[in-house]
Amino acid sequence: MNEIKVKADYYGFKNQSTLFNTFRPDYPSKLIEYIIDYQDNRSKDQKILKPDGGVCFNSCALDLACGTGLFTRKLAPFFRQTFGTDLSEKQIRVAMENDEGSSKYAKFDACDFEGTFNHFSTLPKEVSMISVACAMHWLDFDRLAVKIIDHFRRGTPVVVAGYLPVQIMNQSILESDLFYDADLEIAGNVKEFYDKKFDYYNAVYNKVSLQTLRKYMNYDLDILMNSYQTLPFDKYFSHHEFKRFIILEEKTLLELVQFIRSTSFYQLFLNENRDLIPGGSVVDPLEEFADTVLKVEGFTDTSSDDVRADQMQSVKIDTMWTFFAHIVHN
Repeated sequence: MNEIKVKADYYGFKNQSTLFNTFRPDYPSKLIEYIIDYQDNRSKDQKILKPDGGVCFNSCALDLACGTGLFTRKLAPFFRQTFGTDLSEKQIRVAMENDEGSSKYAKFDACDFEGTFNHFSTLPKEVSMISVACAMHWLDFDRLAVKIIDHFRRGTPVVVAGYLPVQIMNQSILESDLFYDADLEIAGNVKEFYDKKFDYYNAVYNKVSLQTLRKYMNYDLDILMNSYQTLPFDKYFSHHEFKRFIILEEKTLLELVQFIRSTSFYQLFLNENRDLIPGGSVVDPLEEFADTVLKVEGFTDTSSDDVRADQMQSVKIDTMWTFFAHIVHN
């Protein structure tokens, strides 16, 4: 799995790309501002006026392993053209369907890395920024770094961004120093006072996402959990800076469950156990998590899927999302 040319589409399961596009977290505005401010302070590109009246760099951005284009569309307003490429045809199809707002300045193509580099090697001066968002743990960093250095102008910034697995607010977070070196954003109706039942929810959730389902994570989870800081950036790039961003946000139980359903590891679990779950010989850990929370919240009526979905939508849980960005160049 750990090579530049990913040989399998682990985001091609039924409805997975739609779930991915709908329930994956939105990249913080402060993270995007940090990247664009960095580009603005060092770029020699002329600014131009876009048809919608916005001002942008007169150059292109290339978003590698773009998925459904969540990060690509965030960059799109700031460049003359933004390109997103991904191996998954289903992911790219969903990306292309989101053709509104800033996405009209984004173009998407389903191709592997070899195809991407072969195409953009003819336009190296046009690309003034390269990004890889929440995908580096799937890839061989050394080979990718060499490809970038060989194909693009010296000094082209490479943004390696991502986010850690979501955490339900708990006592250990409140007692940690996580907030002291990160930009903090509070979104939605996060509770003013900490709810102790979240400790229990967090323990059950972590058991599901990081223990029961971990064997289906066909990538190096430790690389992601360390915010990619163990990658050898300094081996290939002379400049390297790093910044973290934290969002505290109220989510519904349904949103949390759908987020996990969008992951490759949960879909691989389903694919392996689909015939065993209905008979009860294998328990779906995600459904077990939802049932546990609903029981604590006092819901006992599970007469239909619609009733259960309404109950899950009514349960509000405070969550913490930790985003990060590395910016490197020579």
